[in-house]
Amino acid sequence: MDVKSAVLYGVFKEEICMWLPEGYRTAEKVARLRKCIYGLKQSTREWYACLSVLLLQIGFVILHIDPCVFIHKSESTFISVYVDDITIIGPSSPFVKEIKQ
Repeated sequence: MDVKSAVLYGVFKEEICMWLPEGYRTAEKVARLRKCIYGLKQSTREWYACLSVLLLQIGFVILHIDPCVFIHKSESTFISVYVDDITIIGPSSPFVKEIKQ
């Protein structure tokens, strides 16, 4: 699965500011970001934090060897996360369909 606009779902836990783009700069003003945007390393971290909290709430555990792999033992389902791509491995079941939605 490819999560469209994944990093836009993340919310910063700390205050992040950036210089305004060329053509918009005025008197050393900066913009305070309220939501994550593409291109920032922090944005993908915040997306992962948001996704992992959700997966942990529904019974997945993080694989100790690789923190991008989640396991749901009772449903025999695995989820692998790479930036905004998610691979779901498991038996065809209502549980997997629910995760996709």
